[in-house]
Amino acid sequence: MTTSATASTVSIATPATAPRHRRRRTDAPTDDRPLVLIAEDSTTQARWLEGLLRNAGYRVVVASDGPAAIAKARDERPALILADVDMPGMDGFEVCRRVKDDPGLRSIPYVMVTHRDRVTDLVRALEAGADNYLTKPLDEVAVRVRVKRILDEVAIWRERVASRRSRSSFPLEEMMLSLERAQVVEMLMASAQKLEQELDTVSEVGIALTMTHDLSGVLRLLAERVKELSDAAQVTVLLRSDDGIWSVASTLGSSPEIGRNIAAFTRADAAMPFAVEPLSRRERYEIRWDDKELSDTDRVGAERAGIAQTYGWPLVLEGNLIGALSLGYATHKSLTADEDRRFRYLADQAALAVVNARMFEQERSLREALEKALIAEKEAHKHAMFMLAAAVEARDGLTGSHLRRVQAYAEALADRLRLPRDVVDEIGYSSILHDVGKLLVPDEILGKPGKLSDAEWVEMRRHPDHGANILVPDHGANILGDRDFFGMARDIAKCHHERWDGTGYPAGLRGEQIPIAARITSVADVFDALTTRRPYKDPWPDHDALAELRRLSGSSFDPAVIDAFLELYAAGDVARIRALVVDA
Repeated sequence: MTTSATASTVSIATPATAPRHRRRRTDAPTDDRPLVLIAEDSTTQARWLEGLLRNAGYRVVVASDGPAAIAKARDERPALILADVDMPGMDGFEVCRRVKDDPGLRSIPYVMVTHRDRVTDLVRALEAGADNYLTKPLDEVAVRVRVKRILDEVAIWRERVASRRSRSSFPLEEMMLSLERAQVVEMLMASAQKLEQELDTVSEVGIALTMTHDLSGVLRLLAERVKELSDAAQVTVLLRSDDGIWSVASTLGSSPEIGRNIAAFTRADAAMPFAVEPLSRRERYEIRWDDKELSDTDRVGAERAGIAQTYGWPLVLEGNLIGALSLGYATHKSLTADEDRRFRYLADQAALAVVNARMFEQERSLREALEKALIAEKEAHKHAMFMLAAAVEARDGLTGSHLRRVQAYAEALADRLRLPRDVVDEIGYSSILHDVGKLLVPDEILGKPGKLSDAEWVEMRRHPDHGANILVPDHGANILGDRDFFGMARDIAKCHHERWDGTGYPAGLRGEQIPIAARITSVADVFDALTTRRPYKDPWPDHDALAELRRLSGSSFDPAVIDAFLELYAAGDVARIRALVVDA
């Protein structure tokens, strides 16, 4: 059995080995740590990024605007530029274009910080020449991983170029004797361009992965792109659960059976440690399917699927093993260093994308659960409101028709005033509790058939305050914290007897000091009270009730609400409501 966990021979861009761009002074001590230039106008964000990167072992210089960023880039020659899109004067796109147009700066990796919900920013960033991006709100892990990986890519690219130049030095000397210098330069440029295109392709795949928030989409995209970038016959993505169970998440190629077999090899089975041991060390594994240590079933299955050899790279983020990227080849194959680096990089990008997608799905599930809980609690509170309203009706000697008409009038008025739909609905079901405070008015006053005395009027005029006190929320019983479902109903109960000119009660509010919900409800309540029969009066004709509303416009009532009600009446809406809600 052949197992492999070959370590990469490339120098990775850790703080001690990353490429150094900054000009050195011969009289100053050398600091080999990579320098990162942060272009950010927000002092808070800049300080957060600076502290994060310094703690990660990088040197940091900060510029607060675009021109300062370009000047510092020319002076300091940073290893990487991290620039916000939104900066005053010169935005991040223009800074990027100028950096990439400058022959002395264009090789510096440029990372744009944009907003997750502004897809056009991502497109503009790539068009401007940005090498990568980060989305707000920034995540500490994402920033550290992205910066390190970009500097790793630069280190890999530089070493590859240096290595190829070294290996081809002797043939080049011979070619120089027979070829024009221009031809040699053209060949070198074509070779460098090919290398750059390879890196660009891999980088684009990495960006596409991190832009995809659907987990199944991430896994499918990874398998498809790796298949395109390799000569593998089978590409399989494996995921590891928190309790160590492995499963095939996505497979593309000759046979799903091979994907299942690979998953079997990654189980923690002491007799089959072919993949478990290297994965536990966060290293690449290798399986030769003709090895005699494999079972006959495994060898026959691989042969039928046309797979002779498999390589796998761990998906690791912050030291946590979350899966593996597996490539199956039709013939025995020795990976080149470039191939190993390419797929190791994609495995790292996939690990970040998988974690992001999982977090996105968890957030979506939590959001959906909270929305359902909110709807359920809202319905429960509405039910409580209707129960309270029924109690008020029974005690005040009214029928349910009055409250249902007030609700319908209030909703129609709010809609006519072009209030938001959710506010229209809330005003409607909250309006039915405008007189809830009467529950605390003594029976002898509330049911008195004759005129109330001065002392009794004082007590009756306390019902708005009683209503507000009844509707104070019990936050301890609220499963979603301090959300106040009775807020609007409390405003209506307390303020529906306030007057536009400030002569109302209980607080003497005037004009727009009175909540709009209370201003609407008071008009709906008065109109229905005037036009319906009560024990102490006959109903008013509509024209008399409308004339009374016009007379009280600007004194008792908000003129805008009165105008809206008159429009409703002229449009026939009031008649339609009364036809639907009649007294029993």
